[in-house]
Amino acid sequence: MARKLEDLPPLSQQISELLSRRTDDLINLIKIKEHAIKNAPTGSVRIVHRRNKVLQFYRKTDPGDYQGTYMPREEDGLARSLVQKDYDQRALEKAKDELRLIQSFQTTLQKKSTDTAFAALDDTRKTLVTPATLTDAQYAERWQKQPYRKTKKYEENQKLTTDNGELVRSKSEVIIANLLKSNNVPYRYEFPLVIEREESSEDFCEFHPDFYCLNVRTRQEYAWEHFGKMDDEEYAKRAIEKLSLYSANGYFPGKNIIITMESISSQIKSDEINRVIKEYLK
Repeated sequence: MARKLEDLPPLSQQISELLSRRTDDLINLIKIKEHAIKNAPTGSVRIVHRRNKVLQFYRKTDPGDYQGTYMPREEDGLARSLVQKDYDQRALEKAKDELRLIQSFQTTLQKKSTDTAFAALDDTRKTLVTPATLTDAQYAERWQKQPYRKTKKYEENQKLTTDNGELVRSKSEVIIANLLKSNNVPYRYEFPLVIEREESSEDFCEFHPDFYCLNVRTRQEYAWEHFGKMDDEEYAKRAIEKLSLYSANGYFPGKNIIITMESISSQIKSDEINRVIKEYLK
């Protein structure tokens, strides 16, 4: 099902991010090609196709020399370098043209995007209209306020408090929750997800991932499961079965589910969690 327009990042933001990545690629390409051309041999190559499909190369070092000097077979490597240089010069020219076009378009987009219509309103009018697209702050606030029913299973084990005032079950959950908060990542603790147990069946269960997170920039949602007792054989077995059910229902690591694990001998660290947050949620 297609997402509503208001559920998507502002169009100018989506396009700008794509163009920014393309700009970085073009700048890098320009540097590479300029270096290659600077270090390439002088001259160019005229290629002659013979009936027996054998190519002959003629090197031209004088702009007024159309014919060029015949290059024997032992100079095939030099000929290929000159052909490569010709391509590099063409690619460099196109890359510079594309870069100028992107920069010009970005300037125009900032002025003409439909997203600017809401920004141009005065504060009073902003409170009276529903914008076509929501800003990151508006979307995050609405997402965070959505009510949901938390699981009451093992509620008695929730004895630790996060910086958001939630009761959670483990020190690891406290670390994850507090780092999500400090990174300004909206999340829901133990948000319910309906999971089908078997393909083409009506047998459903309800999972409550430890955290359900929002990447505000992309509007992508991620379930986050932390498995904290992976040195316990029975616990590890249940974890594998749970991940299998997630996969069968379209939840794949890195796409829409984050998986972290630890054991007694290998416990999670704050810098590890921060790397995960930066990779998927920022």
